[in-house]
Amino acid sequence: MSPRCLESDNIGQTWPVEASDDSWVEDWDMAIHRCSHCDSPFVSAARLVQHVQAWHTGCSPVRRHYREPPSDTDACSGELVVIAPGGDLFLSVSEGTVAPSRRGMRFQVASPILWLASRVFNSMFGPKSRFQEAIALRRSNITGFPPVVLALDDDPEALKTILTTLHFPYRPLPRPAYKLIVEIAAVCDKYELHRALQHVADCYLLPSGFFADFPGMSDWLLISYVFRHERIFAGISQYIILHLTDAEQSATIDRRTPAKVKGTTRSFPPPPRA
Repeated sequence: MSPRCLESDNIGQTWPVEASDDSWVEDWDMAIHRCSHCDSPFVSAARLVQHVQAWHTGCSPVRRHYREPPSDTDACSGELVVIAPGGDLFLSVSEGTVAPSRRGMRFQVASPILWLASRVFNSMFGPKSRFQEAIALRRSNITGFPPVVLALDDDPEALKTILTTLHFPYRPLPRPAYKLIVEIAAVCDKYELHRALQHVADCYLLPSGFFADFPGMSDWLLISYVFRHERIFAGISQYIILHLTDAEQSATIDRRTPAKVKGTTRSFPPPPRA
């Protein structure tokens, strides 16, 4: 009698923990076994043998060749940047705002690094996610299909800097330009990467006094808010309140700055101008 029959005949009974035998885990072959005749994937060698006996012996019925599900990996245009060799995920992005003339990019990354660093990515394709991206990623990992492609609409250069930083670069990165720092802050706020990149921002993106040399100080409202730099945030807010009208604030403050942050700069009307 099979274990399944025993379970059905004893509905409602609680089996003792000692009765469970998980010794099979020690010898579990995690490899994907593929049929040499039709290229179908199987989880175990025994299952593959059963398949060959059923479908590829002299009297077996005709079985059409297995086809992998279509992937848009090859259809994605743009430069391929391999950040994690052998990574299980492609992030595809189009042209960016920092360099509009630059073609789109594809980044090959390791998905566990991303969902460990970001609650947003964890929800999208983490181990407990039920979104389509997570299901496709698990299917790709199990069957050995090409990595999953996930399309994003973020700036490629900003995303490249963030992804390279998260994947433990072995050499220092060039210091980003001011506009690129704004894009990095926007991406970090979008995907909730504050904690993962906080130390990098403190030591690398926001050195003391670095922001004071730029005329477009309103953008630093977003940067200092995202990376929790209270001194810079207080200084920029004070400057905006005292020197800019509402129209000037709307024209200079980055559109991706949260509305609750923009509201703090309108707490007091600016003084009349001479």
